[in-house]
Amino acid sequence: MRRANRLTVVSNSIGVVQTLAGINGKRVHLLGGELQSDERGTFGHVTQRQLQRHAFDLAIPSTDATSDNTGFLYHSPAEADLATVVAGRADLLVMASAHFKFGDKAPYVGPDPRLVHTLVTDAAPKGATAKPFDRWGIDEQVAKAGEPHAA
Repeated sequence: MRRANRLTVVSNSIGVVQTLAGINGKRVHLLGGELQSDERGTFGHVTQRQLQRHAFDLAIPSTDATSDNTGFLYHSPAEADLATVVAGRADLLVMASAHFKFGDKAPYVGPDPRLVHTLVTDAAPKGATAKPFDRWGIDEQVAKAGEPHAA
């Protein structure tokens, strides 16, 4: 994403906006809201309202855990709500997750997994952890460190 030209990026993540601001003509918007320092991002009603004003060609939320029955889970209700709002505004939804989160537990439900087009991860799900992604029709792509990813 750093190499792409003339993108408009909307994020609640301080790290994302710091990384992409001023690179290759990108327009970068940091969403307002309550700053949660443990997440290094903004969350809450203000953040959600600002998200609802945008239409996204591509959205890339991350997840804290996955459940075979429920889908994508979060430790924070605010993060689950934010991921759900952005999922409803995106033409293409790509979920990011580290492989160790497959089959992990968290208490709050995020976006409907049937809305997710692609899962990007560091290692492909195997065995029983791969079955729900197949059932939901989610393509899996393994991203290698240092290699650009095209969603």
